[in-house]
Amino acid sequence: MYKRRENMLNRLLPAANAAALVAAVVHVFLLAVITGSLSIESTVIALMTYVIVVVVAIPFGVILLSVVGFFKIGLVLSLVLFQAAALMAVAMITMYLFEFKPAEIPWRYAYISAPSAITAWVFSVYHSWRKDRSSP
Repeated sequence: MYKRRENMLNRLLPAANAAALVAAVVHVFLLAVITGSLSIESTVIALMTYVIVVVVAIPFGVILLSVVGFFKIGLVLSLVLFQAAALMAVAMITMYLFEFKPAEIPWRYAYISAPSAITAWVFSVYHSWRKDRSSP
């Protein structure tokens, strides 16, 4: 158990980086679809998205990976946990930074958080599970 949790925590920075890249790309893609064009503002928004996701993903990731490792949570349940945590983080960031009320949070943020959470899960939990499974 300890080895698996340590292995997952070693995957924290690559997972946070990959999740932030996915969030930035998806955010810019959604903006391009909505506005019909790409601009300098889109690049700035992508950079801000990347920084915010990395800053939030590292402490949340430590907590999530510790919980998954300590309680020996399986693959499916850990994926559900990652999705729920990503949605909660997006809701909290949106309420804090943009002063939205919970009912006013746009659904497009769910489209950004879902692929990011899956990416973080694959780079951390699934990678560790595969590595543990293949080692003797």
